[in-house]
Amino acid sequence: MRLQFFLPVLLLSIFNIVQSNAQNQIPVFKDGIYASYEDFISNTPSVSFNDYDIVWGDSKFFNQLKIKNIEKRNVDKKERKVDGRNFWGICVDGIPYIQYAFGTISQIYFGNQAGSKKSKANFTRIRIIGNICHFNVEDYISNENRLSHTFHNQLSSNGRLVREQRIMKMSTGQVANFNENTLRAFIKDDQRLYSHFIKSESKEAKIFLYLQKYNERNPLMVVR
Repeated sequence: MRLQFFLPVLLLSIFNIVQSNAQNQIPVFKDGIYASYEDFISNTPSVSFNDYDIVWGDSKFFNQLKIKNIEKRNVDKKERKVDGRNFWGICVDGIPYIQYAFGTISQIYFGNQAGSKKSKANFTRIRIIGNICHFNVEDYISNENRLSHTFHNQLSSNGRLVREQRIMKMSTGQVANFNENTLRAFIKDDQRLYSHFIKSESKEAKIFLYLQKYNERNPLMVVR
């Protein structure tokens, strides 16, 4: 009888430990506004949402957030207005977003570089969080914005639809196109995985697999 009782308890304990370890491996970011990349990697929001009144703009895409207007609370009227383009990114309900903006010559800018462009504060969700992050940019831009044919885009009544994939190296903050060449450069510090990657066939078809494998072998440690 004791053995019959002990075995389920033991299995439940093991399950809880495995589940706890799996949850601990998922980076958790604090809600708020990150003024810089340094604030983001140290998980220290520069500003709490409790200090601001934010009006969110309409978004046609699941991974996108737009700030229509943002003002400080409990300050003089002249000091209330805030330019959301000064933010590197934001975190809402534990989900981090990085700011982006379109340049005039086939270029997308991210983080604090995006803030220098003449656009509203637009943010895209960081879908894969690890030592190599992955995110998409989906948005409409005006037809007057002359982006090169290298973008995956199509015309519509809302303008030109742009869909792009990017990866970011957390150790440096570098953002790059997501392709075989950039991934190879990003995983080079893992010599075993890098060696396996350059010897494999159909590298382009396997880049998501190697991105995930790199993050598994090199887990991201986030201060909580």
